[in-house]
Amino acid sequence: MNFSAWVQISEGSETVDVIFKTTHGEWIRGGSVVAKHGCWSFLKGGMVAHLSGPVEIFFVVMCLLHLIYVNFSLNIIEVCSDLV
Repeated sequence: MNFSAWVQISEGSETVDVIFKTTHGEWIRGGSVVAKHGCWSFLKGGMVAHLSGPVEIFFVVMCLLHLIYVNFSLNIIEVCSDLV
C-alpha cells in the first residue's frame, strides 16, 4: 500500500510519523517527515501487507502540545491471482 500525506504543525517544527495498526495488533511504521508551522510538508511512504484487512492510521508527534493538520490519500493495489 502506498501512502502520501501533506502535514503541517501548529507551531515550531516537529517530526511527524505515520504508523499503521493492523487488525492483528501489529504496528508498522510507514514513513516520517519534519513538519513546520506555516507550510505543508509532503510525507510519502507505505507498507507491505502480509495479510489482507483494514488498518488504522495514526499520525504521531513527540510533543503533545502541537496540533497536526493532515490531507492524505491511499493508493491500494489489489493483486490478481487469475493470470491468463
